[in-house]
Amino acid sequence: MPPGPPSAPPPSNLVLGLAAQDLTATRDFYVRDLGLATAVEEGSRLVVRVGATMLEFLQHDGPFPLEHDLRLTFECADPAALLRRLRALSVEVDVLPPSEGRGAVFSARDPDGRRVSFAGRPRTDGVQ
Repeated sequence: MPPGPPSAPPPSNLVLGLAAQDLTATRDFYVRDLGLATAVEEGSRLVVRVGATMLEFLQHDGPFPLEHDLRLTFECADPAALLRRLRALSVEVDVLPPSEGRGAVFSARDPDGRRVSFAGRPRTDGVQ
């Protein structure tokens, strides 16, 4: 019997690549407004850290076809506080009804028009 495939540890981090038409506006939204940390900022590339995940934005010039099936949802320790912060910064937000938001509390659009949703962290104490 031939040996099985060699074992390997699973991937441990995710880097999600997205196009951006204006990296300055993108940085302002994700770093200044949302408070995410910049991991890399060089030329036509911006990488921000979301826990162990990285969002990599690459400058895209020309027509910009947005993928409508892409949805970013951030889990937040205090979504109500983030909602107040974004409103104070004049970021347009939509408060979502529970049936429509799939657990998200509110959403906003990033500078490229992507819907970005924000939800509370799931409870882990077994209480529903």
